[in-house]
Amino acid sequence: MKSLDLKLHTEDEIEVAGIYIPGSLPFGVVLLHMMPSTKESYQKFSEQLALEGFHTLAIDFRGHGESSGGNWEEFPDEEHQKYIRELHAAVDYLKKQNPEMKIGIVGASIGGNIGVQYGTEHPLSFLVLLSAGINYRGVNAGEMVGNLPESLPVYFASAMDDQRVSGNSTQTETLYNACSSKMKSIQIFKEGGHGTDILENNQEFAQSLVQWIKETATKDAGV
Repeated sequence: MKSLDLKLHTEDEIEVAGIYIPGSLPFGVVLLHMMPSTKESYQKFSEQLALEGFHTLAIDFRGHGESSGGNWEEFPDEEHQKYIRELHAAVDYLKKQNPEMKIGIVGASIGGNIGVQYGTEHPLSFLVLLSAGINYRGVNAGEMVGNLPESLPVYFASAMDDQRVSGNSTQTETLYNACSSKMKSIQIFKEGGHGTDILENNQEFAQSLVQWIKETATKDAGV
């Protein structure tokens, strides 16, 4: 499958690097990385989704990878909170490919928190949260998760051996319990690490998550 290297732009003129794989279905998936990772952390998972017909777009947040905006390590919390603008740019790009395209989000760590924020304000087909936290850099998923639509399928995943965020599995359970969705699922692994590491360390889970996404996204669309 052929991937395309993109340069998108946010409303505040940040150049956003992305990797786009076109699909055959009217569904797009935006993949949001954790800190200090990059879009490449989703390479294998993007390809698995693309094989099922999804358009996939993995992006670098500002200050990460090939995106502009400085060095994320020097950001105040207010700058981290602007990652939502990169997500808007990514969704806009997918919608330009097909205005009727339905969008889902897979977010790791702070990328998951950004996904929760987007899901409270815009329609989504599904939302996958890998090691999301209650409050990362002021992106307070703990306050927002209760405002997600009841009909939005949300999948929570984390691991008990997470070394990056102490007690993340407990935070995930807290978010799950507070989530207003009536179509929510949760998977807590004994081992797996943090964010996209869970996908890398458990390929069986990665493949089952792809199937969950496919079934969830297409079941009401007659595809």
